[in-house]
Amino acid sequence: MAFTTNFKSAFFQTDRLRDDSEWTVDAVLDDLGPAFWASPELLMAQKNKTLRTKLLAIAAYFGALLAIRRGYDTIVKPLYQHAKCVCVWLAV
Repeated sequence: MAFTTNFKSAFFQTDRLRDDSEWTVDAVLDDLGPAFWASPELLMAQKNKTLRTKLLAIAAYFGALLAIRRGYDTIVKPLYQHAKCVCVWLAV
């Protein structure tokens, strides 16, 4: 139950970002970091598939931004493609 609450809290934060043109990757990681570091077992145990899928998309997107910052150029495109693919799936 607490895990679902943390997920919902994390997505409230992402909704807030849409209205804030001044956000930074560091600010997002401060707010959402713990949700990104959930263990795979805990993530797969999450019953709400939509929340789980949104977290995966957000993690892939911000992972790509971090990869750009750190110079891991080869992983950037696959992470963006994964985030986009998951977002398209969510829209269906």
